[in-house]
Formats: sequence, structure tokens, C-alpha cells
Amino acid sequence: MADAFKWGTDLEFHLDNSTGTLTDISDYVNSESIRTAFDTYRTEGVGADDPERQHGMADVSVAINGWVNTTTESIFAPLIGNRTSATKTFFVGNGIQFYTGEVLPSDVEFSGDPTSLQTWSATLMQSGAISRTSTTA
Repeated sequence: MADAFKWGTDLEFHLDNSTGTLTDISDYVNSESIRTAFDTYRTEGVGADDPERQHGMADVSVAINGWVNTTTESIFAPLIGNRTSATKTFFVGNGIQFYTGEVLPSDVEFSGDPTSLQTWSATLMQSGAISRTSTTA
């Protein structure tokens, strides 16, 4: 029997709030993506005819966006115009696999117009190890 596909309703997303408490913001997230980019290095010797490559560091980023309310505003608004070296703990799950670790906010945006609800978006960059498990946190 084939696996069932997962829907957006299977998404879980938790992020530290301003007091450092891991807060479930799943209901306020429109979309999320978790991405890994690998550095690659050429390793062939001088005079080689074909390139050879090797992996270097892996870099994880998490892009999220959603609706502004008092919960999300208190998490993301303090980051506007304030550079911080403080990382945030995150937890994301899709109903099959779950990821957790420390991230550093690299950009935050609030947007909207007079005829629509205000939205927020953020990119969170890996800062330390990211764990992947098949069980919820």
C-alpha cells in the first residue's frame, strides 16, 4: 500500500518567542521551506582531464511566512532594525520527519496594503547542528 500524501495541515512550526519559550505558530504560518545547500570543492590534480568534486559544509536555511497577529508580531517585530547575535530554537515537522536546531534570523519583513491582511516573512539560517528525527519533539 502506498504512503498517504501529506497536506499543509500536517505542518508544525515552533519558534522561540521574545522570552525564549518555544511557541507553536503553526496556525499562523502560510508556508515554510527547509533547504540545504552544500559547498563543493574541486579535488582533481593538476593535469586532470575531468573535474572531481567533494562536499564541504552543508548550510540549512528555513524560509517561512504567515499572517501578522500578536503572537507573530511579538516574535518577529523586535528583529526589525535590531541586529542580534542571539539564536532562536526552531522545530518544524511535516507529519513524517521532524527537524530541530538553532537558527539565526537573517532577514525579516512585514508587508501588506490597506486592502489586505498584513503578512510577515523571515529567513532563518542554521547556527549549529540540525537534528532530523521521525518522532515529534
